[in-house]
Amino acid sequence: MVITAVCILLVGITLHRESNAARHPGVAHAAASLARPALVNALDSAGTLPATARGTFDPQGLKLHTTASGAPVFQAATTAVTGTWDTRFANALPFTGTINTLVMAPSGDLYIGGRFSRIHNVQATSVARWDGSTWSALGTDGSNGGLPFVYTIAVDGTDVYVGGEFQFFGGVVTENVAHWDGTAWHAVGSDFEPNEPFTSSVWALAAFQDELLIAGDFTSFNGVPAAGFVHWDGAVATPITSGLQIKTHMAVTSQGVYISSRGPLGESYAFSLMLWDGTTFAPVPDTSFGSIYKLQVMDDELYMLGRFTWTGGGPASLRLAKWNGAAWTMVTPTLPSNSQTFAVSTQALYVADETTIYQWNGSAWQPYLDCSSCYYNLAIGPDALYVTNPYRELLRYNGSQLEPVAVVIPPDATMNAHDGIAYVGVYPVMPNHLTTDHLLRWQAGTWTNIWPYASDGMWLASPVIAEDGTLYIIAGEGGTLPKIYRYRNNSLQIVPNQPSILMGGLIISGTNLLTYDLSYLNKNVYLWSGTAWITIPGPTNAGQYAETLFVLNGQIYYITQDAQPASPPHTFISRWTGTTWVTVGPPLSGWINTVAVTADAAYLGGTFQTTDGTIRNIARWDGADLQGLGNPNGRVESIAVRGTVIYAGGRFSQIGTCACTNLGRWNGSTWEPLGSGTNGSVSNIAVDGYDVYVQGLFSLAGDLPALGISIWHEHDPDPPTPTATPTIGSPTPTATPATESPTPTAPTPTSVTTAEREIYLPLLFR
Repeated sequence: MVITAVCILLVGITLHRESNAARHPGVAHAAASLARPALVNALDSAGTLPATARGTFDPQGLKLHTTASGAPVFQAATTAVTGTWDTRFANALPFTGTINTLVMAPSGDLYIGGRFSRIHNVQATSVARWDGSTWSALGTDGSNGGLPFVYTIAVDGTDVYVGGEFQFFGGVVTENVAHWDGTAWHAVGSDFEPNEPFTSSVWALAAFQDELLIAGDFTSFNGVPAAGFVHWDGAVATPITSGLQIKTHMAVTSQGVYISSRGPLGESYAFSLMLWDGTTFAPVPDTSFGSIYKLQVMDDELYMLGRFTWTGGGPASLRLAKWNGAAWTMVTPTLPSNSQTFAVSTQALYVADETTIYQWNGSAWQPYLDCSSCYYNLAIGPDALYVTNPYRELLRYNGSQLEPVAVVIPPDATMNAHDGIAYVGVYPVMPNHLTTDHLLRWQAGTWTNIWPYASDGMWLASPVIAEDGTLYIIAGEGGTLPKIYRYRNNSLQIVPNQPSILMGGLIISGTNLLTYDLSYLNKNVYLWSGTAWITIPGPTNAGQYAETLFVLNGQIYYITQDAQPASPPHTFISRWTGTTWVTVGPPLSGWINTVAVTADAAYLGGTFQTTDGTIRNIARWDGADLQGLGNPNGRVESIAVRGTVIYAGGRFSQIGTCACTNLGRWNGSTWEPLGSGTNGSVSNIAVDGYDVYVQGLFSLAGDLPALGISIWHEHDPDPPTPTATPTIGSPTPTATPATESPTPTAPTPTSVTTAEREIYLPLLFR
């Protein structure tokens, strides 16, 4: 667009020419940029300046464009960073995902829910469908940056509802419940706990009479107070008063929804079974329960496994019985002892204890399969019997043996890289999750385990690498205090004489290694010079916890946080003067997750904002002033630097005017995407030259499979001159680039000033 007039309309705000700046745009911009806040921080997500904006802004890094309707908008002046994603990480470090629920739909399809990124080489986020021959995802992405926990699934025709713990699902902002209509995901209601996010969960769902019953751990839903139980008609949430505490199972028949629960019912602690008929709530009559293990519906009758009895049924014992709406009848006269789950269809009936699956042959139970810990859940799928167990793979019986169905998840990990070598520390928090491969080295395309100690409970954190290539990392196990380990010359050793503290992290500053104490009363800083530890007393401000530490221009800065209950908490930056700590900079509200330092500034990332809300989630701190950097629309989990170039990763889709999906690069004036980013959150970034290592809860980097780890190979704008190599034969012809006329673009204004209802653009034409 070529602007030929000096007066245009921007969202109802008049634009004027400022003559002095227009005559001397370079001088005007140089002076203005020193004092003016960045325009990118004032724009809304559409790239327009709100009518309420006041002041003078620096538009560096932006270009003025118009929408299809002719409305002016500001957009990033640059395109995506040139580079490619590595192809070697499709199965980098596969952890076994978890399966929490198996549901047979009336259509015969089997739905599974849990926490995973891929099933049987199909990209699927925490929910998948099996039709008897093919696994398929529901939509293209179930996370929008995170990896949801799915605890329950309800199927009603082509509608599928999932419940659990999440803030996004299928690219949609929705808390703990999401709805799949056969083609797309939709939000269900609004926040459960609007003032305390991440504190609620949904355990059970049921669809009945065009309504959805939602049970879980919450005190409100869609703005309505609710003691963990509501029904939702698509627009209005109505609480259900039941007296039930922990709702464990729900099953639907034509009579209504049966809900089993445990916990206080009246004054007694007991299991109970209730029926919701759409308007009223009542207990199943004349029945006494000791425990309820599972409910299932077949042919409109309720099947239940548990320890219970009914009037005339004899003493309470382990039973598998069915309820037709009026009376109980035994399904089988006996059960194998310790049976804890079952599966029933019109063709077969199975129960399982901790070691064996049994099949009913019409007159007796017979051992069917040996299966250690297969008691968690059974389901008869459209083609076979399926078995789940926490922290183990999904199992399918193929007629002769149980075979695993690979359900994988990216590893929880920490990472750093230097001089062509990457180190990854994994968190084996669950059984069978790489219990010995704690610290791995990636070099020349090969993984090597360099951790010599076997342990199921070890955790690793905060890897830092010195200039000489020495790796330092914190390792802890169980309830013991963590230790700092040093890896160099292919040898792993404990750093000597280190303090016995609850270490919060490691920082490299020159030749010094620093750590700090996370304990509430101490907060001391400890500096390792290579031969001895030096103690610096921590801030004495009572009522604050240590968050993190960084060194800028030779000075130590401490970030602390209020210990008093507040959501979000107050966060402060303090500087060590050599004798005492002094608070510097504005107070922040929220959490700082990561800090990276350049020669002249520290970059802070997290979920925070200034008291006036003008700076959010990422900021530049030069020791005196805090500057916003585009206000990403989600949290920042990791920052890394290369010279003056800043890389940020986390869970977001936009920074400033950049559509950066979980990953972006700040070039000094604007944010740029790294390809199409990742399909899940980025937890760690490590920059090694022009290789950008990323780690997080993603399964795609760009459009390439990458199980939680990948490398972005960025184009080096100034590569080393290659040494000439003699060639044999005819020279390879080279292509001559075609010459194109430059595409006219809108001129970039050099400042934007608001005064009441006016905005001044000093340079509107060239």
